[in-house]
Amino acid sequence: MGVGDKQTLLIHTIGQHISELHDDIRGQSDSLLDVLKPFLQMFTGHDELSRAFGAALIQQGNQGEALTALKALLTDEIALRLGSRLNSDDAAEYSNLLYNVYLGLLIGWAAGLYDTEHLTSQAASSIERLNTAFGVHQ
Repeated sequence: MGVGDKQTLLIHTIGQHISELHDDIRGQSDSLLDVLKPFLQMFTGHDELSRAFGAALIQQGNQGEALTALKALLTDEIALRLGSRLNSDDAAEYSNLLYNVYLGLLIGWAAGLYDTEHLTSQAASSIERLNTAFGVHQ
């Protein structure tokens, strides 16, 4: 099995696990941090595998479809949690911004900028700032 095949398998396997995590948390609470925590824990709990997954996404270069599907899972869940607190356009914008924050935090963690505890507190702080910017009250 070639490196590209192994990377594709890794992307598919982790993508499947992410989909299963989404199924497990769907609509369980209104907390946006509760949406991110299982994924932050999944990645930080398996740092070598997480770095290999990130590298595979980048090295494969043709994984836009896989990443788009994973993004849709997370942004849909965020929008669901926002419920009636925002109109659909604002909920979509908020969801996209939080998704990009999430990716940035994971990259920062992978690069050693944050330890696991700091990563979660940074996520919570980012959510609070977005809530303030969008006028969302918990």
